[in-house]
Amino acid sequence: MMGIKIVRKYYVFGLPFYLIENLYPKRFRNIVSVSEETLRKYEVDGYVIPNGINFLIDAKDIKIGDYILYLGRIEFYNKGLDLLLDANLGLKTIIVGKGKDERLLKGLKREYQFLGFVDEKMKRSLIENSRFLVMPSRYEGQGIVALEAAAMGKPVVVSDIPELRYVVENGFGISFRSKNVDDLKEKIENLWKDESLILEMGKRGVEFARCYTWDEIAVKYEQYLRETKQRCA
Repeated sequence: MMGIKIVRKYYVFGLPFYLIENLYPKRFRNIVSVSEETLRKYEVDGYVIPNGINFLIDAKDIKIGDYILYLGRIEFYNKGLDLLLDANLGLKTIIVGKGKDERLLKGLKREYQFLGFVDEKMKRSLIENSRFLVMPSRYEGQGIVALEAAAMGKPVVVSDIPELRYVVENGFGISFRSKNVDDLKEKIENLWKDESLILEMGKRGVEFARCYTWDEIAVKYEQYLRETKQRCA
């Protein structure tokens, strides 16, 4: 949810979306959200059912790769890709995904590599062989990429927005001050050098992800639907 910022960014064209964000969700009686933070932002009551993952490695199989991975929509502002590029890391960085700002990735510096859209098998391989992932987002829901990284035993460097706070609270990532390029660069460089911390956070990520397999999430959905049916009967 961007709130009034969407009007500041898109001017009059953002007004309909601002109204939809603020008025439309309140019309529903039964609401499911991926996080408590999302419910709070929309100022509605609802039931939290998070995203899930369909793969999970054994902690003993964690690898330490030789590149940083960004995986997600190619959208500079919302996803904070501009921050990652402006950090001038000098470290091998692979960018994966598709979106409206792909054209802005032309002429990348040598250490940045853009692969575009990849299939599920390739995505898993890229996560598994990375050193860690980076999510410099200005806005997120729950951030399924963080769950996928945790399931593969990979730490995540995240912005300190409320929606991604759980990454740090559960010990499988570190945060930087949102929109602060210098802090992002410092956190990435420090984590890159600390292989013992990478492994420790990776193991915590695997333990966290065990509760977010689709089998676990399906049980929550079924419970919610049964309760909703009873209320509406």
